[in-house]
Amino acid sequence: MKLIQIQITLLSILFIFTACQDKGYGTQEISKFPILTSMDKVIVQKSTPSKNIAQRAYINIEFSAYIDPLTISTSTVSLNDSNGSTIPVELNLLNANLRVLPKTSLTPTHTYTLSLSSAITDLIGNSVDQNYNFTYLCKSDFWQSVESGYTHSSAISKEGDIYFWGTTLSVTLQGVIENKSIETYKAPLGITKFQNPHTLSLGNNSSAIISTTQTLILYKNISLDENVETNFNKLSLGNNHSVTIKNDKTLWSWGSNENGQLGNAGLLDKKQLVQEFTDSTDWIEVSAGENYTVALKSDNTMWGWGENSYGQIGNSLLNERRIPQQEDTNATDWVSVSAGSNHTAAIKKDGTLWSWGLNSAGELGSGDNNSSRVAIQESTNATDWKYVSCGFDHTLALKNDGTLWVWGSSYYGQLGLGNSLNKNTPTKIASLSGIVSISAGKYFSLAVDNNGTLWVWGRDNAHQLGLSTLHDQLSPQEVK
Repeated sequence: MKLIQIQITLLSILFIFTACQDKGYGTQEISKFPILTSMDKVIVQKSTPSKNIAQRAYINIEFSAYIDPLTISTSTVSLNDSNGSTIPVELNLLNANLRVLPKTSLTPTHTYTLSLSSAITDLIGNSVDQNYNFTYLCKSDFWQSVESGYTHSSAISKEGDIYFWGTTLSVTLQGVIENKSIETYKAPLGITKFQNPHTLSLGNNSSAIISTTQTLILYKNISLDENVETNFNKLSLGNNHSVTIKNDKTLWSWGSNENGQLGNAGLLDKKQLVQEFTDSTDWIEVSAGENYTVALKSDNTMWGWGENSYGQIGNSLLNERRIPQQEDTNATDWVSVSAGSNHTAAIKKDGTLWSWGLNSAGELGSGDNNSSRVAIQESTNATDWKYVSCGFDHTLALKNDGTLWVWGSSYYGQLGLGNSLNKNTPTKIASLSGIVSISAGKYFSLAVDNNGTLWVWGRDNAHQLGLSTLHDQLSPQEVK
């Protein structure tokens, strides 16, 4: 039996080495994976979170081998409050990762202990090397920032851990891509590595980060086909294309290019990094929209390329642009920009906010529903805008005083105003204050306040709100 066990392990190692070599840019997509087993005892490699825990989020335990699901139950896994009460949990096992979700919200300031029994075994009967007890302090001031995609969301805790939730294609978050699988997490799930990312971005069924070492790590359906350096600085994922800026301020893209959204003068899709046509070395910010891209240069000029049916790149011409084109006002005082589905919003040095593109739901905030191919100022003419985020057909914007303002479509409640009525002028969400981070997704919205509280609202058909329900929310709801 021992010889057979060793042979299985060696074959597993050989398969990993030959079929899943790391090319230096993250995970590779392959169709089959070996069953990871240990030659002796199974150990727990990591717990996420490591110290503090949110009121309602998964606890993720990473083992050194694939675990036998028959050994995972409430008799081998338990969560207990320091007052002695046992917390009911939902147990989800995926290969070597155990996800423990409290069925009720935990109480801030309380200490909780997750206990794992040594009766847990791997697939060939090797047991966990010891009984494990992990202790966590529940904190209400847990969250730091948020990022939204199409049907999934992400947030970074104050400890620097990255959490994901919602539904996404071909993503496991642990560095293993299961071909064409769909994964859904109804509450925030922390990944076990890449703390304090330099940049985090979500797109349509895709997620990516730039790590602290400025390496690009991809969790997506189709990975890059080439090695990449550790010199990445900015990152934005769109519908089916992605854009990054390197430390030398050059701009590179990959993915779909049917509308010229890669900016390389072509229309062929690219699985390799391709530099934009002008080879400029002064790019400082970038945002990928549905099928287009907008970016800022160090001289504070704004440029766009790709789909332009509604003027979303700020160009009055009807046709798409396959290379970077400066927006029509030729302004030289832009400081930030956000691309949505078919509209774009940007802030100038004087704190004013301007938009262009499709306006059928009032997403430009201009006081009417007329689309515009050139930049127009939002209707209040305010001069204290700090940050803006464009969703599919709605806009979120943050002012210097921490108030959050919204406009555009609210069909699913994505404006958070308690109803499904569209707004074509900026409207404040009165129930929120002290907001420090915002992100507009596809028909939903996320925000974090200065108390570390995570707020969500809008569409919830894929658990993108992280509330463990599938109910659209017309008003901001705390994730707890």
